[in-house]
Amino acid sequence: MALLTAKDLSFSFGAERLFSNVSFSLDEGMKYALVGKNGTGKTTLFRILNGELSPDEGRVSFSSGLKRGYFSQNPQFTGGHTLLDELYTNFAYLEELHKAVHKAAEEMMHLESAALRYQRLWDSFVQQGGLDYETEIKKVLTGLRLNDLESAPVSRLSGGEKIRLALAKLLLSKPDLMLLDEPTNHLDIASVRWLAEYLNSFKGALLLVSHDRFLLDNVATRVLDLENGSLNLYRGNYSQFKEQKEQDAEYREKQYREQKKEVMELEAYIRKYKAGNRSTMAKSREKRLNKMTVIDRPASFEYRVKLDLNGFHESGQEVLKISTLPVRDLYTVKGLHVRRGDKIGIIGPNGSGKTSFFRAVQEAVPAVRWGHNVRIAFFDQSLTLLEENIALTDYLNRFFDLDDFEARKVLGQFHFTGEEADKTVSALSGGERSRFKLLTLTLESPNVIMMDEPTNHLDMEFIHLLEEALTRYQGTLFLISHDIYFLEKICHSYIRIADGAFEKGDSTLLEKEKEGRSCRGSEEKEEESVEKETDYIRLKKERNKYKRLKRDIEKCEEQIHLDEEELKTLEEKMHALGERLGSVQEMENERRVIKDRLDHLYTQWGKLHQETEKASFND
Repeated sequence: MALLTAKDLSFSFGAERLFSNVSFSLDEGMKYALVGKNGTGKTTLFRILNGELSPDEGRVSFSSGLKRGYFSQNPQFTGGHTLLDELYTNFAYLEELHKAVHKAAEEMMHLESAALRYQRLWDSFVQQGGLDYETEIKKVLTGLRLNDLESAPVSRLSGGEKIRLALAKLLLSKPDLMLLDEPTNHLDIASVRWLAEYLNSFKGALLLVSHDRFLLDNVATRVLDLENGSLNLYRGNYSQFKEQKEQDAEYREKQYREQKKEVMELEAYIRKYKAGNRSTMAKSREKRLNKMTVIDRPASFEYRVKLDLNGFHESGQEVLKISTLPVRDLYTVKGLHVRRGDKIGIIGPNGSGKTSFFRAVQEAVPAVRWGHNVRIAFFDQSLTLLEENIALTDYLNRFFDLDDFEARKVLGQFHFTGEEADKTVSALSGGERSRFKLLTLTLESPNVIMMDEPTNHLDMEFIHLLEEALTRYQGTLFLISHDIYFLEKICHSYIRIADGAFEKGDSTLLEKEKEGRSCRGSEEKEEESVEKETDYIRLKKERNKYKRLKRDIEKCEEQIHLDEEELKTLEEKMHALGERLGSVQEMENERRVIKDRLDHLYTQWGKLHQETEKASFND
């Protein structure tokens, strides 16, 4: 059954038609990804589907009684709430129902006739998820790494924390249809992985816009491609869509070229023999030509950007050396050596101090020693530029000494053509600002680049371009990113910052971060051994510790399963007793005991996972 149906949707901004005749339907259980370059209208289409905008033509219809949830980058919250209060607003009806259950239970002590009312209320409470919602809140909080912020006032949360709160609130609302617009922008690697697992288990319908290929590949079962004002449906995930789209483009190009060749041959024959002995055959070919359905040349968008970052003077072999550097009160960097050509991915949970590391190494302190002839360029998350109220052409003239012709030429290479080249810096969208920042970076000719989440505002096509440019880059790169595919394609080694530790190593650190769960926060820290151990002894200890932790996790999960089954059995018992239930207070108390025990087990499970992440041994 179709939960959502869009029929012949068209929308324009002024005289510019954004898209037209867009039609699709979304059935229960289907998970669609909506893709397309920046500016094609993906967010506009979402806002139409959510009822925030009206289409110029066409209509959107939903199945009766549908509950839909829309996630955007501009959440609004109730004033005065803590983070946990805000999540509990989703379940206010259950809180009221639980109070009614308690009241009915007390009445049963004195009125035998209250048993029927109690049973009806209890059944309703259970059917609507009353026994599970607190556990669900904890799962989502830990999955999105918000569990340490439960009591924090919403007004004091950072922008990224508010975005994650909005996502948590939407997931917990259990809609039939979810519309998610860039849900991974403020998630770390482990949270992206958790979200993918959560969305895979989601029973409703999903429409997703994201630039995270890991999420798209692991969640989407269909892809809607919005290009040149039209919408096309492809089966499979994002990688399968890309392959199929390339094959379709090649096939259409082949058809176009074959028909063009045939038309040229027919026209040549008609011109040559129209008035001669073969005029009858020429007329026949002319009729054939007139009846032919013309195949238009396939229209597709491609960035023509020449993103070359290699026009620099080489640095010395040793690029960066840090002896001992405390980074705020978060962790200490010890004995870091970076050599020319290293491409290092910097990973770790949100708030662990990745951006703080970038800031710390910029400070002129004795512990930080940059190598000979090092020229650094920073690409920060806020896309900081030197001046805001200035046209792009004037910016390039003032800071890079390009005349108007040179400035417009290089701007055109980054798709700022015509009037767009006269835009002021402050008027640029997020995607445009990212492109302009990358343009300035190429003009700086750095031999060391430090990038903090460079893909946040870019569309897929430009991410591919940047990925290729950084792969070809022969300088030294420090890259903070939550995009797993992006990191794997570019980086040779990794720095992982987590739980107050700074660790440098190979791709096993990325694997550790992928598997990392958000149940962190254990205050216990292992004391560093003063005595030096041989590698064999150390490895043996780590192996034994790792295996022990794995066994403890299995035991913990087994106990969680048993307690959850006990809760289920208790619920069935209460249903079976029905009107014969004289007093439910004892069962209510038993339920609370089991619930408290489960909460403790979930906390213990999280701490055990945190300990396995600290262990350096990997199976």
